[in-house]
Amino acid sequence: MSIQSQAPPALSPSQRFLAAILLRLRRLINQSVASMLANREKAAMQFAKRCSSTTGRR
Repeated sequence: MSIQSQAPPALSPSQRFLAAILLRLRRLINQSVASMLANREKAAMQFAKRCSSTTGRR
């Protein structure tokens, strides 16, 4: 018994428009989250450097 895959039905113009909007929104959110994580990582590294420099002087 063979299983044939069926192509999804073609999207209507309004569905294509919505899909494009959602794709742009997803990219914007991904960039925002990546930027937030980079800033947190930078802050954590600075905090770790300050902690190590203060404990190393004792």
